[in-house]
Amino acid sequence: MTTIRDANEESTPLDGKRQARQPDFEQAVVTHYAYDPQTYEILCRPGQRLSQKKAQRLQELNLYAYVVAFPE
Repeated sequence: MTTIRDANEESTPLDGKRQARQPDFEQAVVTHYAYDPQTYEILCRPGQRLSQKKAQRLQELNLYAYVVAFPE
């Protein structure tokens, strides 16, 4: 039997750990400050919209899910 999955359902990546699917950066609203610990550059501020480059950097630093929210 094939089931249709909702976009907000949890997915299981290849490493076996479950995590919620994250919406695209265009929909993200920053809720917290974040900085790059190597360069001390401020990557985002609350209320700011993200660029693709900043969103990728936040994901590389594993900060993305902690500093953004998504309007429903």
